[in-house]
Amino acid sequence: MFFSVVIPTYNRLPILEKCLKALEQQHLDSQLIEGYEVIVVDDGSTDQTIEFLESHGELFKHLVLFKQDHRGPASARNLGVIKAKGDIIIFIDSDLVVTENFLLSHA
Repeated sequence: MFFSVVIPTYNRLPILEKCLKALEQQHLDSQLIEGYEVIVVDDGSTDQTIEFLESHGELFKHLVLFKQDHRGPASARNLGVIKAKGDIIIFIDSDLVVTENFLLSHA
């Protein structure tokens, strides 16, 4: 199975960075998990979120970034679902720092 983790964000860069770093440290079982993407939908942030993510792509190999005008987290989640490629979609918020077994537990 392939996972899509959808994260709406708005002006949360410091904690979002921790969230994304934790998602890059996932322990995977190749018999259960083919792979995963981390979809971040920026909801019109003004705190340099976009610039940071675009300039640090080498740190976040699973990141897929989308941008929208500020319309709220529900709208950002909906855009993430539309763009998701995963068999399973997991929603988290940008202030959540997951464990290394987060995706494995969902599998």
